[in-house]
Amino acid sequence: MTKTTSIALLAAALPLACASPAYADHGAAGTGPATAGPLIGASARTLPHGKAALSLEATIAEPDNRSDATLAALAGAHVHAHDQDSGQVYTLSAAYGLSDDITLSVSLPYIRRLAIREGEHAHSGGVVTNSVVARGNSAGIGDAAVLAKWRFTGENHHGWEAAAIAGLKLPTGATHEIDDEGERFETEHQPGTGSWDPVLGLALTRPLPHGGFSASAVYQLSTPGSQRTTLGDRAQAAIGLTHRLAGPAIEYHAHEHHDEPAEHHHEAPRVTLDGVIELNAEWEGREREAGVLDRASGGKALFLSPGLRLNSGVWGLSLGGSIPLAQDIRLSHSDTAYRLRLGVSRGF
Repeated sequence: MTKTTSIALLAAALPLACASPAYADHGAAGTGPATAGPLIGASARTLPHGKAALSLEATIAEPDNRSDATLAALAGAHVHAHDQDSGQVYTLSAAYGLSDDITLSVSLPYIRRLAIREGEHAHSGGVVTNSVVARGNSAGIGDAAVLAKWRFTGENHHGWEAAAIAGLKLPTGATHEIDDEGERFETEHQPGTGSWDPVLGLALTRPLPHGGFSASAVYQLSTPGSQRTTLGDRAQAAIGLTHRLAGPAIEYHAHEHHDEPAEHHHEAPRVTLDGVIELNAEWEGREREAGVLDRASGGKALFLSPGLRLNSGVWGLSLGGSIPLAQDIRLSHSDTAYRLRLGVSRGF
């Protein structure tokens, strides 16, 4: 395997360990940073044996804010609704090629939720009041994720590669953050959940003459966490296309002694620029608190996510965004207005 091939694979294999917000204020174990392939969904490609990579990614999710009057009205209808100015996730990830077909990865996020507001319904002296409470910010280390990707099709299977993803989200995050009034935030507003959540997924990849196609699906099963709360299960699915915009064209050939779809260039590339376009579907189930189902929680959404990836040697820089095409978010949460992502990665 050439050095050029190794560098190209570092990025396609790396989307495996990054936490990304499922909605405007929730985090989920996602499938992380890369220097090639999709920006959000997972690729079936794995790191070569003995290769490693590090990445840092920032994701900012801006909600479609609701007015204080709307939050107060929802409180009057006994809906525990909230809003915030911004949800931010900064994730450090690392991955290692245990073999040519198995990649291990770990990620650790830092999560910030800014200017949280909630509707409040109260009874006092026979008088009912519906108001809005400004609770302030919640920030801290989030839940780490440890994942493994196994490419079970071997090095080449009629041009297609398929991989299984399995792992665990760990309760490493802070769960005792307090608001401006000295009250403990509910679990859904904490950086960590206090739960051990299994993660399972599948990824499919096919190289194309000037880029590649990818499809993936990841499911996270939520278990009981802090404050007797079980957040809803989460599912994320993605399909994406990558196209080389600048730099040497990609040519795929089978090696003489094995059928690896290696990337060959007429000369060692200095800089390449790829365009990425993805469709990302997300679903979140309802949460339970002390065994009581919150029927106003959870929902589903579909996003269009364009982006760019710049590679130079072992370094990669990615920039992307997501805009909602359709949303069905239940009343306790706001819709998402847009998301922005910026990532940097290095292969070793």
